[in-house]
Amino acid sequence: PMGNGTFPDWATSRLQSIGNWMNVNAEAINQTKPWTVTKENSLNVVSIDPTTTATEKNTMKDAVHDATPKTTVPDIYYTSKENTIYVFLRSWDKPNFKLKSINKKLIVKDISLLGSTKKVKWNANENELIGVLPGDFRKINEVPVYVLKITTD
Repeated sequence: PMGNGTFPDWATSRLQSIGNWMNVNAEAINQTKPWTVTKENSLNVVSIDPTTTATEKNTMKDAVHDATPKTTVPDIYYTSKENTIYVFLRSWDKPNFKLKSINKKLIVKDISLLGSTKKVKWNANENELIGVLPGDFRKINEVPVYVLKITTD
């Protein structure tokens, strides 16, 4: 809050975005537990400042020379509840996804995207599950974390 006890507009806007995200995705957090695999990394690295070298990214800077990481690495987290696996696609920017921890050995009945009524296209093989989110997946919420609900047998 500011000195007068009020919140700046940008802060209330961010809190509202987080609240909206929770309204859509709460079932993937509340009363869940870690799944067999907790995390996967995506190989996609999006650089915000491509001129910054790896050495520069890992050094201390002063207040004028910000040392905040300049890359966003999409990653995947899992939770579960009974025969449902929730997949958090964090910092996701493309409709395609690949889940290396889920394959044909796990009997998948259905995959849906929380907050969307549109179908998620997917196919599992011996090594992984590959899928495509609905084309308008970014419109679900402002926070770039999208949650797949995978129902298993």
